[in-house]
Parts: sequence; structure tokens; C-alpha cells
Amino acid sequence: MLETIIHNFLNYPRHMAEYSGYYGTNYPQYTIDQNETKYIIKFVIPGIDKKDLKIEFKNWQFYLFIKNQNEEQEFSNTFTWSIPEDGDIDKSTSELRNGILTIELPRKQHEVKILQIN
Repeated sequence: MLETIIHNFLNYPRHMAEYSGYYGTNYPQYTIDQNETKYIIKFVIPGIDKKDLKIEFKNWQFYLFIKNQNEEQEFSNTFTWSIPEDGDIDKSTSELRNGILTIELPRKQHEVKILQIN
């Protein structure tokens, strides 16, 4: 199961179709990188204010809610990704700068415990 979650998270197309609006089935363009200590997810969402974004983690799913309003109408979309079991959602951070939303998801550090045999 863990292998499937990690595979889906890391091997899902890293660059989706170019972003074309919040009213279709297109995902925002994004990248997912990782190192030994964290996962780094970046979304290209130009013209969106941070007050129109909401990020949730639940049931090993990552949800990005985006609301956009122009002169004619309001659009709202939700994008969902699976997260790996070693992701530490309690220590995750996010930042929106110059149309790029960056989410850092630290990896949990697991201690090795050696059991004494009686």
C-alpha cells in the first residue's frame, strides 16, 4: 500500500497540461520534488490571491481549493493528490509568491528501535 501511495504521488505526471482556467478539468501546472528530508510541491496559479486558496490534508489526501472571480462570474475548483505516509502534515508549510504556490511537506523521521529478546 505504501509503495502505491508513494508511486502515485511521485510518478503522477509532474507537469500537467498548461493551466487554462478554473472552469475546466485542467489542473494547474505543478512540479513535485523530494529529497531526504521533505517533499516540495509547486503550483503555477497566476492571478490568484492567497485569500482565494485553501489547503487541507485529510485521509492521506491533499486538497487544494481555488476560488477565482472575474467581472463575469466566479469559478471554484478542487484539486486532489495522494500524499505518502511518511509526510508530516503537522509540520507542513505553504507560501504564495509571484503566482507560485509552494508547499513543503517534511518527511517523518522514524527511529529504529531494537527489541531485546528474552
